Amino acid sequence: MARIECWFNQELKAPVQVQAINGNVFSLDNNGTLVGVKVFDNGEPVTLSGSVTGYCILADGQTVSVSGTRSGNTAYILMPQSALAVPGTIRIVIKLTDDTVITTLGVFVSTVYRTRTDALITPSSQIITDWAAQISAEMQAVEDASAAQDAKIEGIQNELGDMLLKGNAVYPGQIEGVSGVFSYLVSFLKGKKAKQ
Repeated sequence: MARIECWFNQELKAPVQVQAINGNVFSLDNNGTLVGVKVFDNGEPVTLSGSVTGYCILADGQTVSVSGTRSGNTAYILMPQSALAVPGTIRIVIKLTDDTVITTLGVFVSTVYRTRTDALITPSSQIITDWAAQISAEMQAVEDASAAQDAKIEGIQNELGDMLLKGNAVYPGQIEGVSGVFSYLVSFLKGKKAKQ
């Protein structure tokens, strides 16, 4: 796409008026929207001398300074991407400095429209991949917890079995977590004695 160019005419001895840029500018554009002034004296082109500086005053109050270009009766700037970083009203001032004399050649206003936010939506394939990874991690955590519980029960059973084999009396609460296993073993052993 071609660069957007906005040119305005300014009579040398007329007061500078704030001009609205017809059209809009958009955030993230980096093709350098051109804003320029053609200066005349009673309709005749004036040869400008000195250096051109543009000041882009952003909606948040920051100012981006831009070196401009002068040629014949024209002075212009190319708005850099940094000047379009903040959505909202932007004011552009073009000044000419010749020795110690600073002259405002033009003041312009436009709106910078946001073309993207920081909250980008993740493609659905990435969401599914993320969910699958999360489910896999949760399943692994359940398996790890189950294995730990199985190991604890086996340890209790071994300790209880050792105590019973040695002929020691075993009471509920004597071994941590044994009360359920103890009740089961007592009922099992009672059932075995009843059959004998």
